[in-house]
Amino acid sequence: MPSMYEIYENHAPEYDELVDREDSRGELRDFVSAFVRPDDRALEAGTGTGRVTALYAGRASRALCCDRSAHMLERARARLSAHGAKVSYRVLGNLELARAADSGPFDLVVEGWSFGHTVSDFPGREDETCDALVAACRACLAPGGRLLFLETLGTNAPAPAAPAPFLDAFYRRLEGAHGFSRTVLRTDYRFPSVAEARRVMGFFFGDKMAAGVEAAEVAEWTGAWTLG
Repeated sequence: MPSMYEIYENHAPEYDELVDREDSRGELRDFVSAFVRPDDRALEAGTGTGRVTALYAGRASRALCCDRSAHMLERARARLSAHGAKVSYRVLGNLELARAADSGPFDLVVEGWSFGHTVSDFPGREDETCDALVAACRACLAPGGRLLFLETLGTNAPAPAAPAPFLDAFYRRLEGAHGFSRTVLRTDYRFPSVAEARRVMGFFFGDKMAAGVEAAEVAEWTGAWTLG
């Protein structure tokens, strides 16, 4: 099983095998579509292959997609090509996001399953890292701008919960220190077969996860943290 950063740098097609099977109930699609306002100027951190961007790009007036991986952004560029020049791309890490203010201001900053990885890079400094990420986002916002953070609440789990202590600390900091509101979404994966589900889930999450997959539909919980 490659590390998540190895996947981001080298395995965009395999990454899409996973995320293209997510949100089988459409709850994430509906939530993002309702949250993004017509003509929003959007900044996205940790864009990856553009799976979240694709949910709102038709509504936003423009989107600047940032990611530390040029490899992932090239895949995003192909996925989002129908939106033309309204979507632009920039190689930029999460903690560097404030540099995107020179292309703003933005009405909305969104991230999906990315900030949690940044928090994991600094063990024992969850609060400081959370504060830095929120500050970087706020530096890019227009007055009255909004934030939307999407992060995991568990994969192949019976109920939503932070799957690691560092994520629990991150989520508590967002809510307690920064005033974010949390919405729980059911974003199950649906594969064509149990064997395919085990193969793809095992590549990303390891043999233990693969062994625990018993159906072609795999439970997935997502938290949507919003501010503004």
